[in-house]
Amino acid sequence: MPVLKLIQSVPTRWNSTFDMLERLLKNRRPVESVLADKSVTKSKVAQNLEISEYEWHIMENLVNVLKPLQVATTVLCANNSPFSIVRPIVRSLLENHLNHNVLNDDLLSKFKEVICQELSTRFDMDWNENSTVTARQIGSFFDPRYKDLCAEEVEAKEAVKVTVRTMLNDGLDFVENTEKPEKSALNFLFQTQPNQYTTQAQFARYIAEPQINHNANPFEWWKINEKKFPALAPLAKKYLSIPASSAGSERVFSTCGNIITPKRCCLDPANVNILVFLFQNRNLLSDK
Repeated sequence: MPVLKLIQSVPTRWNSTFDMLERLLKNRRPVESVLADKSVTKSKVAQNLEISEYEWHIMENLVNVLKPLQVATTVLCANNSPFSIVRPIVRSLLENHLNHNVLNDDLLSKFKEVICQELSTRFDMDWNENSTVTARQIGSFFDPRYKDLCAEEVEAKEAVKVTVRTMLNDGLDFVENTEKPEKSALNFLFQTQPNQYTTQAQFARYIAEPQINHNANPFEWWKINEKKFPALAPLAKKYLSIPASSAGSERVFSTCGNIITPKRCCLDPANVNILVFLFQNRNLLSDK
């Protein structure tokens, strides 16, 4: 078998429990062989470390449940993930991966129940009469991958659309001054601008647009369609620029900690900024 070192769970590191259990399952045969070999492991030590068949079964079930969470956190911690993706991912976890299964035992069912409750509470997934529209919901609306708000309830969808429509009306003067229709003889004669330039017309056209695949790039979509929706584009830039998590900024702090060491504690702040910038953007540098 390939040599795979065991992984230790770290309370402050996300997904480390999943990594530990998954690696332990992959090493089940070597671990059992070492514990059973009395010439390698003493009987008293083997007795303390012995893992029963039921415990192996529990670990296998937990890995299956934790895997979607590991994938979700990896996606959310990516530098190019906007926070518009948070609620759709959480809804997918609740409905597709953490739903109740009659074949689950009591322990696994309770584990799923607790996770679902924590996720629903943390991200306010349940809509009621006292709920208010959040920035995440508005961000999902401006994300062409989730603009149909499939992760929201019917009442929440309508509330989000009303909120966005109000925001567009508040910024109507600014939009009309920055995006004007081309001059033409008919525009001069009728003294009106075409309907497609009005804010409400753009809002309706955006809703009518087909929702793109979740693997597509929302930033590229807006780059192409910005002139088509000049009233919505500023709000889209505002909300889609918000990252899904603080992992990106935490990586920058970690980079600073690796650069500023006890032996390099007198670096000029300007040099530190340049070194951090170069390291964080090293993947954009040409190989030449």
